[in-house]
Amino acid sequence: MKKFVNNLATAAVLLLLALVASTPVHAQARFRSQANGSWGSAATWLLVAGSDADGIPDANDTVDVVSPYAVTLAGSNGDCGFLTVGAGGAVTLGGAGNLRVNANPGSAVINGTVTLSSSGSLNEAGSAGTRSFSMGAGSRLTISGSAAFPSFDSYALDPASTVEFTQNGNQTIKAGVVFGNLTLSGSGTKTVAPIVSDTTFYSLGTVTIGAGVTFDVSTNILKVYFQGDVINNGTLDASVGIVIVEFSGSQFVNNGTFLTSTTPGFGYTPSVTFNNTTVTGSTPQNYYDLIVNGPMTAGGNLTVTRNLIIMAGGTLNGGSGFTHVVGGDWTNSGTFNYGTSTVTFQGAALQHVGASTFYAVILNNAAGISLTGDVQIVTGGSMTLTSGNVATAGHILTVNASAPTALVLGANSITGTVARAIAPGSTGTYQFFGANAYVIPGGTGNPSMITATVYPNTNPPNLGAGADTNVIVKRYYTISGTGIGGGFFYTMRLSYAQSEVRGNEATYTMWENSGAVWVDVGLSSAPDTVNNFAEQSGLTGFSDWTLAANTGALPIQLASFQGAVVAHSSDVRLTWTTLSELNNYGFYIQRSSAPSSGFVDCADNFVRGSGTSLTPKQYAWTEKNMTPGTYYYRLKQADLDGSITMSDPVKVVVETPTGVDNGRGPEVFALSQNYPNPFNPTTRIQFSVEQTAHATLIVYNILGDQVATLFTGTAEAGKSYTVAFDGSNLANGAYFCRLVSGEKTELKKMILLK
Repeated sequence: MKKFVNNLATAAVLLLLALVASTPVHAQARFRSQANGSWGSAATWLLVAGSDADGIPDANDTVDVVSPYAVTLAGSNGDCGFLTVGAGGAVTLGGAGNLRVNANPGSAVINGTVTLSSSGSLNEAGSAGTRSFSMGAGSRLTISGSAAFPSFDSYALDPASTVEFTQNGNQTIKAGVVFGNLTLSGSGTKTVAPIVSDTTFYSLGTVTIGAGVTFDVSTNILKVYFQGDVINNGTLDASVGIVIVEFSGSQFVNNGTFLTSTTPGFGYTPSVTFNNTTVTGSTPQNYYDLIVNGPMTAGGNLTVTRNLIIMAGGTLNGGSGFTHVVGGDWTNSGTFNYGTSTVTFQGAALQHVGASTFYAVILNNAAGISLTGDVQIVTGGSMTLTSGNVATAGHILTVNASAPTALVLGANSITGTVARAIAPGSTGTYQFFGANAYVIPGGTGNPSMITATVYPNTNPPNLGAGADTNVIVKRYYTISGTGIGGGFFYTMRLSYAQSEVRGNEATYTMWENSGAVWVDVGLSSAPDTVNNFAEQSGLTGFSDWTLAANTGALPIQLASFQGAVVAHSSDVRLTWTTLSELNNYGFYIQRSSAPSSGFVDCADNFVRGSGTSLTPKQYAWTEKNMTPGTYYYRLKQADLDGSITMSDPVKVVVETPTGVDNGRGPEVFALSQNYPNPFNPTTRIQFSVEQTAHATLIVYNILGDQVATLFTGTAEAGKSYTVAFDGSNLANGAYFCRLVSGEKTELKKMILLK
């Protein structure tokens, strides 16, 4: 029993010792400053709790430095367990003054001012426990000389606190600390000390970099977050390693130098992002990837090594008179306020440019640019191709500046669609796609805008059956104009690539198609077969354009192809007209019950062609006693060399004939050849329609201009109309008469010969 009691007593003692060992040792006394003075002077302190032999704080004491007193420590050590510097209070540690916080756990709470100069220091002491360092709103820590940032286990700095590094020389900024306001002054380089476990630098308040100071955040620091404003009058260096920088304060004022990282790797791409940050400053700004996620104003020239990205909700203000250089892609999902800035695309590979409006653009990249959205050049601006070509890639490049020199192409070219504003009364050269692809307006009534599209290495459309592409350049243009006034005419030059030449280019002339037929409009002079262009003057209309041999470049032009049921029968009659033919053997007629498949040859279906002819030819063929139903007919045109071309099908609906003869004429859509032809100066034209509807009969000249309206109104089915045409006031030459009713149209060529 005695042994049990002794063992119980021993256990109690051990438990008590364990509790004592695990319980923090609190300060034995509490001191408060009562005068300005030295840390080691008893006169500086007022003992407010506990007891102390010498009246000077020791290792486990609590110390409050209160307003308005300043305590200094120089050339010796000072100790406390807990330190609080109240608002208005100050502690200055200079020389070899070393103030140590010893309690377990201990803390240094700064709400006033702490100054570390020379080799003065404020650090934790002891080998066990956790000691913290905190700064409240309005507090200030100043570090100069060879002094280091306080060394503690943890840090909590209020966003409204301020840490100053003021030494005229290099200083180290402790990594792993989330700073409030950070002020760097004096001179030298202030370097964020790298630590492997922390690759992020944060500041919550304003960062101010003084003139002559370099703030180095690029040594082992992968991400830098400036949550407050940044004012840079020195150098902000993020150039070494893979550094990603984000600005989220209200402003970045860069009156110094900002060096950004240009080294991607390890899954990181260096970039600079502005989140609702207005960027201003008086010096050039250089970036690798620039991401605009808020308002950014260029206060100087911007240089972006790679991609410039304006995010949705982002705004980039280009400024006045600046030149911004972009080496990669331009992506704009937000707003670009161009001002009077110039954007130069100067990459080494093909650059992509998104939908944007620019004041001025310079292309200085041999690899060129490709548009990923519509691009506009505003009034007063310009676009210059110093090096490289532009592909609009299905988008539109619009030059709203109306000066002829607003688009300067040099030896370079544009492919796609270009719209250009034309100055009233201007007779300048307006380039569209290259040095030899332009329009020169003349006369009066210049259009306000001309839009042109080039289709390189592409056959012209609407060639008609049997077109001989061996004599047509493999390229065409579509040109239109808006705001055209009276008296307007123009000169046009069209260029082509040597690889697109087919046939003898020396015989090329200019051909126009305004929607019905291709018409040879000639040339002002022989084609330039060295520089690959052809030119014509005196043009007045806009349409599709190409170049082809003037010996019937676009043969077998099918002007019309119609099908209808002969009145009071179940016979189907097909009629068609060609404007010209080349080596045309003839036509085979095919029928199907579907518009795009199942075509078979009809019985007795061959109609012989006219071989080669430069005058219109009319053909007809009838299939008798058809069963009621819907049929589709097409022409299979055969050349003498055996080549075959199919026409588009026509639809014919055969109904049960009524057997009643009402004395009406044939209810067919037909335009007869004028008689006489050639004529001088009058001729007569006969036509009919298959359904009662509005109809027009209009005469056009060879340029597509309307010269006479012979009929406009309701035409009755089954009735034959005859009209007269007087060409007394017209010049000799070819004219076209066009009948339109409903969805049907037919064209006849007429020759006026006085």
